[in-house]
Amino acid sequence: MTMWLALLVLLVPVFCRQTIPSIVATPYQSVPYGTSAIVIQCTVSSSPVATSVGWRRVSLIDSTTEYIYASNSNGKYHITDSMINPHLTINNIVFSDENNYVCFATNLAGTGHSNNGKLNVTSEIPSIIATPQKQFPVDGSPKIIIECNISSSPTATSVGWQRTSLDGFSTRAIVVAISNGKYQVDNSLAYPHLTINDVSLADDAYYACFGNNVAGKGISNSVRVDVIELEQGDLGYYVCSASDGVMTVNSDDIFLIPSDMRVPLGVKVPKTQYSPVLFTNVILQCEVRGSVTSVKWFKNNNVISIANSLRFSGSDPNSPSLTINSITEDDFGYYTCQISDGVDILNADIITLLPKGIPPVVVVPRHLPVPIRGQQFIIPCTIDPSQIPLQDVQWIYINWDGITIDPINITSPLTVKYEGSSVDSPSLVINDYQSSDDGRYMCRATNAWGNDVSPAVLVTLESVPTLLSVQSSYQSEPFTDVILRCTVNSVIPVIKVFWQRNQNGNILTISSDTNINKYSGSSPSTPHLTISDTNNGDAGSYICFAVNHAGTGNSPTIALSITTNNVIPIVVVAESSYNVALGSSVTMVCTATFPLHITTNIVWERITDGSKTVIVPYTSKYGGGSALTPSLTIFYAEESDAGVYICYASNVFGVGHGTTELHVANSEDESKCPSGWLYNENSCYLFTITSYGIPWFGAKTFCEEHGAKLAEIETESEDKYILSNMKNLGSGDKFWLGGSDDEVEGSWKWSSGTPFTYTHWLPGEPNDVSGVYKQDYLMTNYEGWIDHPSSLLHVRHYVCEMVANEINCPSDWLSYDNSCYLFMDSRNELDWFSADNACRENGTILAEIETEAEDEYIRNIIRNQYFGACKPNMIV
Repeated sequence: MTMWLALLVLLVPVFCRQTIPSIVATPYQSVPYGTSAIVIQCTVSSSPVATSVGWRRVSLIDSTTEYIYASNSNGKYHITDSMINPHLTINNIVFSDENNYVCFATNLAGTGHSNNGKLNVTSEIPSIIATPQKQFPVDGSPKIIIECNISSSPTATSVGWQRTSLDGFSTRAIVVAISNGKYQVDNSLAYPHLTINDVSLADDAYYACFGNNVAGKGISNSVRVDVIELEQGDLGYYVCSASDGVMTVNSDDIFLIPSDMRVPLGVKVPKTQYSPVLFTNVILQCEVRGSVTSVKWFKNNNVISIANSLRFSGSDPNSPSLTINSITEDDFGYYTCQISDGVDILNADIITLLPKGIPPVVVVPRHLPVPIRGQQFIIPCTIDPSQIPLQDVQWIYINWDGITIDPINITSPLTVKYEGSSVDSPSLVINDYQSSDDGRYMCRATNAWGNDVSPAVLVTLESVPTLLSVQSSYQSEPFTDVILRCTVNSVIPVIKVFWQRNQNGNILTISSDTNINKYSGSSPSTPHLTISDTNNGDAGSYICFAVNHAGTGNSPTIALSITTNNVIPIVVVAESSYNVALGSSVTMVCTATFPLHITTNIVWERITDGSKTVIVPYTSKYGGGSALTPSLTIFYAEESDAGVYICYASNVFGVGHGTTELHVANSEDESKCPSGWLYNENSCYLFTITSYGIPWFGAKTFCEEHGAKLAEIETESEDKYILSNMKNLGSGDKFWLGGSDDEVEGSWKWSSGTPFTYTHWLPGEPNDVSGVYKQDYLMTNYEGWIDHPSSLLHVRHYVCEMVANEINCPSDWLSYDNSCYLFMDSRNELDWFSADNACRENGTILAEIETEAEDEYIRNIIRNQYFGACKPNMIV
């Protein structure tokens, strides 16, 4: 039996829903002024995945918005490179950071915004402590110091001290400048300690330190200065005692003598033991008081003769300490300082002098020549015995396997392999040198005071690796891989290979285990360095290093550059200028091409009279101006919107831009001029820019073909208007105007035949040569007018001018000199009468030419066409 299995397949349509990103930011943070850094977290939930993310900050005062560009913030901001958690780090917190912060993200469905992440910046008045709480200076003390420690965030801007009388009724600030040296305050905003000089009973008062910052004024505790007046009964010795509950420690005796009393005889030594190094100098200190008339020093109870001695000095009332030059071992002993006032004799405590020597200093050259196989090789060793006889010299050997021979046996009768290594001949001589002698050697010298061992020096028949770079420079496009090739030559095995990159002095060492997702190679088996997914940060100078037992070799420098010509955004603004009526809307079309689909930011900027303003998109005033919609729409145009606009597109590799100009006019003025022309004082102006330049007569012809003329400047206000528009175009080039002196040298007229009544020549212009006939033509720049002797000069800019239409013509009609003209195109040829009837049916007449100017205007429009005859073009 045959069985059939039927399969039912259900086709279910699947629809993918796209929603704008949902974003959550840290809602509130309060941080002290001066905090080094804080992080506002942002979590983006997006389907499809967000294509760009960013932050903006919103003023808490007027709600103005500013976009944050971390790359241009000089380290102020950092945005985590993530489409899911683009956290914002703000460094070095100041009061201006107190704002709302909004995280935003864009996907194919649009742009989503987070809640406000508010940052509150706090501050505190300075916290101040003055120490000690009390001081008890003696009347007549040279000075006392009251310390002040200020903790302040933000930092204190000013500090000072105040003095309060003991009864509390009088408090005044201490002014150092007028104190005649009585007071001194340290020049510090954190530790402005107060010094009171020449202490007297009048200084008995309370003192307080104060500091000011933006949060207010802080003041310290009060410090009492209680000035003590000495009496004769205060004469005597004082001892300071301190205890931790277990042990008690006493200071040296302090002898207090009131100034009006005779000082009794006294002597003491601060130290009772000295251990100077042999052949150095030492001073045995002795302190005396009273009317000392003589000082003597004794060694082992024998008086030391100071007179005419080259080694001893001092030992007199003015300099009681004993100086001993060039200490020897014979200076060992016990020394006593004895003083007398002619009546009494006092001895100080005994001082023990214990001279000590120093070990020898051993020096072996860091680098040695390469030995020759089978010949004798000498490793020099130089020893400074410090004038102390050497007792022994030995050598230590370490082979490639780390096995140490300590010391090398020089005296063995079974070998003549080694010589030297003695007090008289410390250098090591190796006979019949072989590769088995390769290794590291150290020289050790010993005297009665110790020994010294030299650093290990490498001796080998082999040499360090030699390295060659295949080429000296490489160029790489972003997001590609590049291999920096390095060839290593070494007779003995290579232990390690590594690379170093130098970027303006910043060195990065790259080995085989450095960022394995970014780098590969850099090993003895594969010394080449492969850099994956290159970017701007990979550019720099690279050096390859190889290490063997003989040392380290390196390649020549290899330069790596990252080409960005094809990855900087290409920006094109559709029109060189836009016109909009007051209250209307206009869209300035900006097209930004993003190579390699790199995340790109779009920013618009307006320039008006040299002042720059960054446009903040997504407000009631503006639309677009983002990576998804680069074109900028201005709603409800105002006069203040006029100016030069620049569309910037930036990515990590650079910035591209395009420029246009926006003109705003009321509807009445706009109707008086053709499209693209600017209205001013009953005239219409066209500022024309060519990419190739045009001579004066070419510019004149262009203007006349459009029913206009090259601009004729007759007043200062007209001159300023034209110069202002030239500046807004942002070009430093010159503009043709309609003036020349081609009829009579030096007699300037406008192209309409009118002589100049107003001029704005630059200094030194016009610079005609007297008596020489030249045809000169007028041009202008930002500063003033210039004449040029050739009409063939190609200038990129020129200005056309026509009389504004004071009447409103119907649609499709042209305006000239307060008349309206319609150039009609008939499919059939008409005779004069039919053309006349056609005009009368429209309530008009066939054109009647009354002036030469009107005739020239019509001829420029129709050129070689007839009118009023059987031709397709007819004039109404």
